[in-house]
Amino acid sequence: NWVFLVAALVIFLAPAGLARWNLTLLGAGFGALAIVAWEGMEWIVQSMGTAGLQLTYDDTVSDLVLSTSGGIFGAILAARFLTNQVTA
Repeated sequence: NWVFLVAALVIFLAPAGLARWNLTLLGAGFGALAIVAWEGMEWIVQSMGTAGLQLTYDDTVSDLVLSTSGGIFGAILAARFLTNQVTA
């Protein structure tokens, strides 16, 4: 899911005329911040006493790693695709 979220952001930012590396870093940074915010919200909801979430440290770390990796991949993919479209 983060691949699509970050790719959409990179496509949205593309008309600004930023270099590919700028688009990639902005997308990857946004993806990393978004998953940290998501995990923070999960923690707040669990702290409020919500039953059934069963969130563990392993769940949190795996979510952070996988989502950040997906964000990086989505940013690279979208930036590369956009650069190829411009040069073609």
